[in-house]
Amino acid sequence: VKASLLAEDFGYEIHLLSLNEIGKEPFFSFSNKVQKHSITVIGNPIQYFLKYKNGIQKVVAEIQPDLISVCDDGLKGFLLPRLISTHAKWIYERHVSKLIENSGGQNAFSTLMMQSKWKMMEYLAKDFSKFVVLTEGNCAEWSTLKNLIVIGNPLPFTAEKAAHLNEKIVLCVGKISY
Repeated sequence: VKASLLAEDFGYEIHLLSLNEIGKEPFFSFSNKVQKHSITVIGNPIQYFLKYKNGIQKVVAEIQPDLISVCDDGLKGFLLPRLISTHAKWIYERHVSKLIENSGGQNAFSTLMMQSKWKMMEYLAKDFSKFVVLTEGNCAEWSTLKNLIVIGNPLPFTAEKAAHLNEKIVLCVGKISY
């Protein structure tokens, strides 16, 4: 929604880069003004990492963006400002709460690993001009960051009428995993 809005209503040149999506239809529909790219990253961990880094570097060198917004909830997304050579500013968009990732039944070792991951992410988050979260509650999870900002997801629709609120059936859609 944001990509299409920026391209359609504000005239920005928007490029989306995804992994392993060549020949696949995107889950969401985008404005035809949004240019889509995909790089193939497969192989053992070393091959995957090299294809990831080199593929992104190639696309960045071709496009020469002014701004790069990273929407990758994994640790590798935090490494990009250190891996990719560019003059672009970096923004990180976090669309997942720490609570979701911490919700699995974990033993002491996995808890220690998760805490180490969060510490590393908080350290690497300082490389971004802005660190975007969706809610004020998510803000509290990253309270040590000075570059933190809340920008909620825009709605892709507008309601034609208000709900009467007399039904008790609710459907929640989103990432429900760990």
